[in-house]
Amino acid sequence: MTQAGWEVAKLHGLAEAVLIVTITFSALMSLVFFLRLGIRLRYQELMREDYLMGAGYVLNLVQNAFACYCAYNGVGLPDSEIPGGKNGPTYNEGLKAVFLWQLFYLTSMAFIKSSICLTILRIAIIRWQRILLWTIIGLSFFIAVILDIFILVECKPIARIWNEEPGWCYPNSAKVAITFITSGVNIVTDWICTILPIFIIWKLQMPKQRKVALSFVLGAGCMASIATLVRLPSASAYFEEYDYLKELGTKVTWTIIETDIAVIAGCLPALRRLVKGLQSNRPSKAYPNSDNKLLALVSWKSSKKGSQKDAQKGTPKVPQDPYSPYRTYMPNDSLEELGSTKSIITPGPIVK
Repeated sequence: MTQAGWEVAKLHGLAEAVLIVTITFSALMSLVFFLRLGIRLRYQELMREDYLMGAGYVLNLVQNAFACYCAYNGVGLPDSEIPGGKNGPTYNEGLKAVFLWQLFYLTSMAFIKSSICLTILRIAIIRWQRILLWTIIGLSFFIAVILDIFILVECKPIARIWNEEPGWCYPNSAKVAITFITSGVNIVTDWICTILPIFIIWKLQMPKQRKVALSFVLGAGCMASIATLVRLPSASAYFEEYDYLKELGTKVTWTIIETDIAVIAGCLPALRRLVKGLQSNRPSKAYPNSDNKLLALVSWKSSKKGSQKDAQKGTPKVPQDPYSPYRTYMPNDSLEELGSTKSIITPGPIVK
């Protein structure tokens, strides 16, 4: 509930950029997420990582809504251009909006990163790789819980954060330390989730171009870490006595970019089936009037004999349990999918 005398701040400069970036990335993120959801529902393949990504998407969308509210309450504007100044109700409402935005940011990232790790677990066979991914999942939720608790007890009473009641708060150096810890963990885990799939895929028996394409799709999360690095200098905003909300606008902007890119990157592997479906509907150049499925079947039978040795040469042995995430006995399997990335887009339990 806003205080008496609250006014909407006039947006321009950084405050306007916060609003435009948030709306733009929210639209892109929503488009990619609903494409992923549509593919999963069409093939009846909703899995645990889809539910985690759905939770992360909803929480991130709420975070984006609070980021827009931040802009309308002076975040990104100097104190002199905020209605009522630094001691006015609009400024206090901006502090409250930042408080709520932080809570949803930290919580959403835990769900998003866990979804990405579960996706990679479908192609991770070696024990240390699986242990590493489960460790990242546990660490993501642990960090989120600890930091959320810190934000809730940062000031006593809690209304002291947005200047509604007198009280005390932890020093600003604690906020800066928390920012660097969060950013450091995000950067390390982002790059692990980028490098590990490339390491796994590069050992599979498939064309080099396909390896590069799949590595890019599964490693797109590294772009989120770039936004995290750019955001780090904005932590100095906590030491600003004047124009605090203006300096905080940079942090809000790059954080929105970071989390929305993470959602988009986490949804890309599922969209691979959409691209394959579009390609399969195109007529063959050699036989424009032929049935593509029939041509694929003939091609598969003619190449099966000669490719058995090649397939065994570089492809790791894959369990044939029908309930295994690495199974290869499935309808419409092609040679290029055997022992490769089929488990990323097909249902199956994840082995701990």
